[in-house]
This record gives sequence, C-alpha cells and structure tokens, in this order.
Amino acid sequence: MRCPPEDIGGPWGYQQFLEVLADPQHERHDDLVKWWGSDQFDPNHIDKPAIEQALRALAKNGPEKSAPKHSASAAAHAGGLLNWLRQLLRLVLVCLFGGANPHAA
Repeated sequence: MRCPPEDIGGPWGYQQFLEVLADPQHERHDDLVKWWGSDQFDPNHIDKPAIEQALRALAKNGPEKSAPKHSASAAAHAGGLLNWLRQLLRLVLVCLFGGANPHAA
C-alpha cells in the first residue's frame, strides 16, 4: 500500500482525502482535485516499471566502483556518493511508498 500524499493531515486527513476524491458530489472534491492535480489516487497502485526504469537510470549514473587515492579527490568522491545515495533513498521512498504530491517541493 502506498503512503498518503505529503501534507495531507495525518491518518485522518488521508482517510478524508480518499473519501473526498471518491465522491464528486463532496463539497471539497473540486478543491482537493485542484490541489492534488487529479481526481485519481489508488492507494494500492505501485508503478513497478517506472520504479525499475528510475533505478536503472540512477544505477547507470551511480558512484564509481573505487574511490580516488588523493584526499581532495576522495572528498569529492564521498560528496558525489552521498548525493547519489540521497537520490536513491528519495527514489525508493517515493516509489515504494508513493504519495508524493506533484505540487510539493
């Protein structure tokens, strides 16, 4: 199951989000559709091909297999590795748990 979108208001806000999106007659439906960017949200959907494609792209541009021997180069390599790991973690969290609001920074 996917996690709720960011800034949804916790478990209660998430439940209300699902109910409002599912009910076009709800008074807040149009507002939430505008905020979310769609009237669709499937909490059980995980886009496995998109996850695999993103992971392949990240792996292709991944860190070098061996660290440089010079301290300045080693520091640059460590910084690049840290940045790559941050990207990987963000990708995994978003893809596996989903729920990223397209309007969130």
